[in-house]
Formats: sequence, C-alpha cells, structure tokens
Amino acid sequence: LWAGIGRALRASVGLILAFVFYLAVMGLIASHLFVDVAPTHFDNPFTSIYTIFKVFTIEGWFEVPDAIALAHGPMMGFAARVFFTFTVLTGGLVGMSIINAVFVDEMVMDNNDLLEERIAALTIELEMMRDEQLGLLRSMNAQLAALNPPTPKARSATAQAATAQNAGSQGDDAQAD
Repeated sequence: LWAGIGRALRASVGLILAFVFYLAVMGLIASHLFVDVAPTHFDNPFTSIYTIFKVFTIEGWFEVPDAIALAHGPMMGFAARVFFTFTVLTGGLVGMSIINAVFVDEMVMDNNDLLEERIAALTIELEMMRDEQLGLLRSMNAQLAALNPPTPKARSATAQAATAQNAGSQGDDAQAD
C-alpha cells in the first residue's frame, strides 16, 4: 500500500505542481478582473486563489458569478459566468480528473505487476504439466504397442500406407523439377 502511494505521489508531483501553478494564475487573473466587483471574494490574491480553488472543487461555483451578475448588471454577469464556466471546466473537471486518474492508476500498478507475475508463473506451470502429460501418453502408447503387437493384416495396411506416402512424395518431387 505505502509503495503504491509513494509511486503515485512521484508520478503525480508534476501534475500537482502544474495544477497549483494554474490555480495561482487563475486566482491572480480573477483578482485583477473582479477586485472592484466582488471584493469579498477577490480583495487580495490569497482570497482570490482560495475562491478559485473552491470553484475548482465545484463547491458552490455558481454563487460567485450569480452574485456578480445581481450586483453589477447583465454584461458583467455574462463575463463572470463565462470566466467561471471556463474555470470550472479547465480546473475542476479536466484538471482534478487528470490528477485523480494518474494517482489511482499508479496506486493499482503494483496490483497489476503482481497479477502479471502470477500469470507468468501459472503459464510456466501449465506448460510443464502439458509436457509431463505428453510424456506419459507416449510412454503409455509404447507400453500398449509392446503388449499388443500389430496383426499381419495391420502390418500390411501400415506398409501400404507408407508405400503410398512415399510414391506421393516422389510425385511431388518430380513436379517440383
């Protein structure tokens, strides 16, 4: 479990840093755009980043643009809704989903490795059992042949089949020339 968590964190660290950077950029943009419009949410960069993080988590994301629309008219409301919809789509749905997908994939990776090792071991075991069974069948056929020698009629049929096979292969050789 801990090895999987460590591997998942190592694989996700780049994505997490990129996500934090994107969060900071979006927070600073929102702080610049909406500081006069919604000072309770965007009065300084830290409050703005926190507000954008709440938007990323899709926790009440619609409340901020709705408050801006009510307080400052339809044009500013439209601009706020477009900005926050873009923010939810890029940061909330895409960004957090990718981080979760990479993290979970790396967490279960050691389970896949273990299963692949088990499958390889079972394949080798099956091949050994098949070879052992074929060896047993051959020895049983040899023992049966020793106990029941072929009758003269069976011997002549076997000889005729061998002669016909040799004649057919000689005909194939003649056609090949």
